[in-house]
Amino acid sequence: KESRNSNSPTLQTRLIISGLLVSTAFILGAAGFAVYSIDNNMNNAYKNFGQVLSKTLAIEGVELTKEVPQLAKYDALRTNSMSILKSNDDIAFITFKDNNSKVIYSSKDDYPERAEGAIWTGSPMIVKNLNETINVGSVEIGLSKQMVERVSMTSKVSMGIVFLLAWLVILGIVFMNSSIITSELRKLYQGVKKISG
Repeated sequence: KESRNSNSPTLQTRLIISGLLVSTAFILGAAGFAVYSIDNNMNNAYKNFGQVLSKTLAIEGVELTKEVPQLAKYDALRTNSMSILKSNDDIAFITFKDNNSKVIYSSKDDYPERAEGAIWTGSPMIVKNLNETINVGSVEIGLSKQMVERVSMTSKVSMGIVFLLAWLVILGIVFMNSSIITSELRKLYQGVKKISG
């Protein structure tokens, strides 16, 4: 009977293992939720930034093409878009369309590889005259995912380190607690043995 008991895990060992499993599951769940939350909030913030940027480009596009002949609009929009793209790597593409959704200019033609996998957003190009608002087209921009992916990777690594350290601290506490309890139980056992013996 003693050999069977020596091979089977003690109550203390089972408690340690279950404590470690529960704490590991909790830490992994908390880490997963934190990373998901950070990624989601970052994507929303980036899309909001893109929306502001597309509205600014829509206003600028209206001003650039307001008194320009139809044939010269392409050149005006292309020149402006190229200067923006050269100075900002976070913008993947810029596309201007007329009010019939026909593309006037798209930087996807000049930088096709840059436009792949971009986060897309757009805004209407509106001309306001006294009491009248006229939609003259729209602008669509794509934001590069590279910045979001870099920040996301950094946050994942940071969260991983924090949760690994938390797990190691919990592991240390469980083993210290276990050794204290074991030591006290041995003293108690020795005391009982002396009294009975």
